Amino acid sequence: MTVLITPVVEEIFFRGFLFQWMASRHRLWLAALISSVMFGASHIIPPQTISAAIMSLLITYLFVASKSLWPPIVCHIVSNLLSVSGNLFIPLLEVG
Repeated sequence: MTVLITPVVEEIFFRGFLFQWMASRHRLWLAALISSVMFGASHIIPPQTISAAIMSLLITYLFVASKSLWPPIVCHIVSNLLSVSGNLFIPLLEVG
């Protein structure tokens, strides 16, 4: 769910709907900033909100540059996959 479904749903909502809706009413940079802060806030845990907001800015740029949701979706899936993999394997490396 975290690796496949969530990134697709979040990208459709945050880039495909929210960012585009805001960009049609405000300057592009402001739409990117506000939608990215909202994306970060949706992750609730403070350190995660900051990294998610920064990642969202980069993914928004990817969306604008590519004019497609597919690159942001793939990037988001890879990011979540790395995060989940790290959370699964780091405990195996701990000594003691």
